[in-house]
Amino acid sequence: AGATMVHTLTITDNEAAPTLIIVDTSVIEGSSAQPYVYNSTWAAVTAPVTFTYATYSGTATAGADFAVITVTGTIPVGGSYTYIYPPTLQDSDYEAAETFTVTISGQSAGWTITDNTSLITINDNDPIPTVSMAASTSLISEGAGTAAVTVTLSGTSYQTIVVTLSASAGTAATPA
Repeated sequence: AGATMVHTLTITDNEAAPTLIIVDTSVIEGSSAQPYVYNSTWAAVTAPVTFTYATYSGTATAGADFAVITVTGTIPVGGSYTYIYPPTLQDSDYEAAETFTVTISGQSAGWTITDNTSLITINDNDPIPTVSMAASTSLISEGAGTAAVTVTLSGTSYQTIVVTLSASAGTAATPA
């Protein structure tokens, strides 16, 4: 009869430890951005993974362009990622794209963070302002002086607006 042999085997885990990563994204002004935080291995988690996320100014202004928040996020059991929803604020200013950041920290024990900052780009949804002009009167007596013309911009703009006025001869003639 054969002898029974006992061997002890050791299995070494050679897979990288999972880490948390947050992605960059863009959003239309007045909507909530939807960056997501994910497990770097994309494997489903077996226990909830929590973290804190907070918003910070970039070229966008805190409280005027986006909400200042500090919130707890969770990747639920069986999931490998979660969306977070930092809100942007609506205004009526025509402006260039602006940015703010969302950072994650305070993660569950046993987890590390590989990329803790998401750059959020806010794309404007306000119309380009228009220029309108109105004269104080349509008739000016000859030699009566100057005519007043009111120039109005329909909204605010991040760009410098230049309006050039010129007169052209109608029935009047330039003196010789």
